[in-house]
Amino acid sequence: GISYLICGWPFERLRSLLAIECRSGRIGEAREQNEEFAESWEVVLRRSLEQGMLRPFDSQEELLELKLNLLFVAMLAPIMPLGVAPTLIARLLEVRFKATKLFFVSRRCWPGPASVLHTTQGLFTRIVIAIATMWHTALVLVSYNPHVGSWPQASILGMWLAASAVVFCL
Repeated sequence: GISYLICGWPFERLRSLLAIECRSGRIGEAREQNEEFAESWEVVLRRSLEQGMLRPFDSQEELLELKLNLLFVAMLAPIMPLGVAPTLIARLLEVRFKATKLFFVSRRCWPGPASVLHTTQGLFTRIVIAIATMWHTALVLVSYNPHVGSWPQASILGMWLAASAVVFCL
């Protein structure tokens, strides 16, 4: 209704049956203690509703973003090496602010097993290193060799794979 348009709060004023009983004095000893208890209970209810309205924090989505960034940096580092440092600084800052995002912007979810995330990250890193090694070697062979166009394709491929294997093993 109108409260959502004005305040951004889609719920009407919270009323706890327990809080109503406490305020009326039917439960407990002193009315002042009951009043404090009722107010604290309303705060708990309101925070619970606020937490339920937030989008859940998805750790797999965050890891996918970091993986794509690693791939981006690994493939484009030979083309623009000066871009690696600002990108690294930006990613370090982003990782530091993930806690802020988790605590204030996203809904906290129940923790799950991290073994899948760790396994996929390790495998992804190995694959990116292998592909980046081949990519960088191919760029060096093509960029610094003016006679590569006159060579047979089989020897170009063989040299590329052999150079990539040597660089990868180092």
